Amino acid sequence: MATARAAKQVGVHLTALSSWLREYKADPEHAFRDQGKLKPEQVEIEELRRELARMTTERDILRKAMAYFA
Repeated sequence: MATARAAKQVGVHLTALSSWLREYKADPEHAFRDQGKLKPEQVEIEELRRELARMTTERDILRKAMAYFA
């Protein structure tokens, strides 16, 4: 009941406010991630994506070099 009243006062849909509350209760430290704050898992995923892109580029360069010298 209080959530519905708060959602109405703030001008946010009840579903959105309830979702935010669940997210906050599950992980208060990482609940509001705007301004560049990422969860540790997300940071690791981004690092792995960058590394994969670098390795893919290196692989492609080596393949071209092998074809050139073959």
